[in-house]
Amino acid sequence: MQSVSAVEEILSEHPRLDGALVERAYRFSEQAHRGQLRRSGDEFVIHVLEVARILADLNMDSVTVAAGLLHDVVEDTETSVAEIGQEFGEEIARLVEMVTRVASLRVATREEQQMEDFRRMFLSMAEDIRVVLIKFADRLHNMRTALYLEPERAVEVATETLDVYAPLAHRLGISRVEWELEDLALKVLDHEAYEEVAQKLGETRREREAYIASVREPLLDSLQEAGIAATITGRPKHIFSVWRKMRTRGKPFEEIYDLFAIRVIVETIRDCYHTLGIVHSLWLPVPERIKDYIATPKSNMYQALHTTVAGPGGRLVEIQIRTKAMQERADVGIAAHWQYKEPGRRREGVLEQFAWLKGTIDWLQDQIDSREFMEMLKIDLFRDEVFCFTPKGDLKRLPLGATPIDFAFAVHTDVGFGCIGAKVNGKMMPLSAELKSGDTVEIITAPAVRASRDWLGIVRTSKARSKLRAHFRELEAEEHSRRGRALLEEEAERLGHRLQMKDLRQAAAELEYAAVDQLLADVGSGVLSPGRVLRQLGVMPRAPEPRLLIGDHLPGEAAVAGVKVDGISGVVIHLARCCQPVPGDDIIGYITRGRGISVHRRGCPRSKNLPDRRVVRAAWEGDERLRFLVLLELVATDRANLLAEVSKVVTEQGTPLRGIDLRSEGGLVRGSLQVEVRDRWQLERTLSNIGSIEGVIRLDRRRGEAGRTEQRVKRKDAAN
Repeated sequence: MQSVSAVEEILSEHPRLDGALVERAYRFSEQAHRGQLRRSGDEFVIHVLEVARILADLNMDSVTVAAGLLHDVVEDTETSVAEIGQEFGEEIARLVEMVTRVASLRVATREEQQMEDFRRMFLSMAEDIRVVLIKFADRLHNMRTALYLEPERAVEVATETLDVYAPLAHRLGISRVEWELEDLALKVLDHEAYEEVAQKLGETRREREAYIASVREPLLDSLQEAGIAATITGRPKHIFSVWRKMRTRGKPFEEIYDLFAIRVIVETIRDCYHTLGIVHSLWLPVPERIKDYIATPKSNMYQALHTTVAGPGGRLVEIQIRTKAMQERADVGIAAHWQYKEPGRRREGVLEQFAWLKGTIDWLQDQIDSREFMEMLKIDLFRDEVFCFTPKGDLKRLPLGATPIDFAFAVHTDVGFGCIGAKVNGKMMPLSAELKSGDTVEIITAPAVRASRDWLGIVRTSKARSKLRAHFRELEAEEHSRRGRALLEEEAERLGHRLQMKDLRQAAAELEYAAVDQLLADVGSGVLSPGRVLRQLGVMPRAPEPRLLIGDHLPGEAAVAGVKVDGISGVVIHLARCCQPVPGDDIIGYITRGRGISVHRRGCPRSKNLPDRRVVRAAWEGDERLRFLVLLELVATDRANLLAEVSKVVTEQGTPLRGIDLRSEGGLVRGSLQVEVRDRWQLERTLSNIGSIEGVIRLDRRRGEAGRTEQRVKRKDAAN
């Protein structure tokens, strides 16, 4: 049987594995998945075998390889975690359970699902890094077979791979997996570009090999004369990296200089530095491209010496120098770290070696929306580094483009919030200055300093961004709480009631709020209307039971759209087209000639010129059955998914979107949205939420001209 021979092949290539355990795990998985097929038509067990092979090639232990064979059993069959525990023991069962748990929670939207999957994966990493290695192996084989997916799904998976999985593999130092994931993703997302680069690499292979030999031979001779045992090879360039450099540098394939790259493997660190000196004695180095990652390793544990020299014929050649141990870590990254650590020290060692992972896990605990989550995750994953120092010589690794504010938060959160200035290499620099490797940074602090919202546009680290956003959310909650109290007190006073703390506690309890501040914050932000709270307390009369409404007004009352006009009855009342008033707005009535009473928002530009003798007092009725159609004017940058995000934000907060009229011109989207709201508080919340969407430049209630726009009233119960 082909599958059995595949297991034997894995064991023959990796004799260190526990053959009995691996074979037993295979037989269990084959039995559980029997009859299941992949989209390719292959038996499902082929997939888990390939996952096991990838894990074995990463030098993972027998337990991890066995868990790889079993990783889909709980999710895709009737098998339970308890059964796996009985058959294979607690450690394997726990690994399978954690891998299953990553994708077990189903939520409403794709963005939220993606956020929750990645959140669970990162939290599982902190508990046992083998979870993410199994997920890598699973994703890598899925990408190898992506051509069998529906085109839309293939693009979705490839985008996610390029956005998260490949950068995460880089951050964990697993270059073997990173490079293949990137190439496979490019093959799906831009097949023509992939084939073009692959073809040109194939066509120029002999030329590159001949040139590399012209560098290799004199270097090897010089190293032998110096008594240094070395292995010199050409460093393969993967397709995605060449394509990315062509795009970012705006150069054709022929001008990407580091297609000529050599790797020198030596025995000791001392040999590394000696070899660097010999290289520079043979060819002229490019000073700004000499990098010492041995003295200051990258955050993914990568170590090597890098230099670029003008080789034979003046062509630039990139040379990397490292030991055998450094080469293994560069190839399989954290997997090598796991292999050599004592079992009891593995988790602790992972967090020690990968300090960035601990920082990421810290902000993962915060409750943030899916868009913010992915933005901050990419900050942590897509970053080159600079190495800066405190005045005492402590090293701080920061992403490229980091500022003194990022440095301050890296030292301590309190230092970040107290930062008022910075000295870089002894000179005062603006807080927006970009730091460079080798900079010594001194942060100047002062007590009682308020962080500026402008900092959010400056910082580059997820730690600084998450701390600042949490701080501003707290300030907003305090402001909403103050505003909510003021709105409640104002409305209660209008009704002749003095609001007391016991009233607020009663309302919070009856409306199921954990604290009064949360109730007030919801009122202040528009989530909860003041009328709802006051009706709960009995201060405001409760709305009547729903009843069928006929025509435009309640029978026997001079009211339309919940409006009462002082001292006037039996006339038609309508809402002005120009300012579109909704409950909660301060309003006035205007006695028109032959059209009844027109209701305007107080301060409406048209109402300012109305003759006083025809202006009357008007007030809203407390009828919650009423819904108002309001037109909003939108101006935003023209980008993908803008309309989808607007629709999602509006509908998620319970505000029906009744009409959209948008057009694109000159890189901008302009037009109107029609929403259905109960009152001003719901409308303000809608404006705030849409306004926070990336790319929205302006959003206003339409001030429409007569005859151009019309505000209509829709009664909820009459529409049903």
